[in-house]
Amino acid sequence: MSPAAPLADQPRAVLHPAASRWITLWDGREALGWDHHGLPVFRFRWAPSGLATRRQLRALRLSPGRQEPYALLVWRHGQRWAWLSASTSPSHPASRRQPS
Repeated sequence: MSPAAPLADQPRAVLHPAASRWITLWDGREALGWDHHGLPVFRFRWAPSGLATRRQLRALRLSPGRQEPYALLVWRHGQRWAWLSASTSPSHPASRRQPS
């Protein structure tokens, strides 16, 4: 599952509650989620703290840099990639010639 491929081209993760399991996170904590081809998947409001979508990172003036997504967040009508917010880098400020 490549992060470069659009989410629409990816098979949807099946999130049956009986198939959920405890997933060990990057910091040793455990969270209830699913494994989809080796990628952790969390439902809306089930995601552990420390993950952020691209839109949330942009609101904090951060960018994922060249990091691979850590997890997939899924809710009723969509899904988004999530990155570790601790491993992100500051976004580049606009140059003098670009309007801010």
